[in-house]
Amino acid sequence: MTLADLRTVIYADTTFKKNIVYDANQNAEYIGIAPPGTSDTVASWQIRKITYDVNENPTDIDFAGSSTSFDKIWDNYASYTYG
Repeated sequence: MTLADLRTVIYADTTFKKNIVYDANQNAEYIGIAPPGTSDTVASWQIRKITYDVNENPTDIDFAGSSTSFDKIWDNYASYTYG
């Protein structure tokens, strides 16, 4: 997946509420999606962490708790284990 492909995935879907945390290079590092209107403190989020190589190309997209379920709390994104 190229960075352009990743950006298309991030921004193209308007069905969900999205929260995005960017790294120091302005790459999306954490992406959370949830039903519209979901609070950041409710366990209804799917959270992904994106890892980049030295050329800023995405190399991995991992899910919080190694799960694609919508059962995470956005405010806790940094404390989850990703796989």
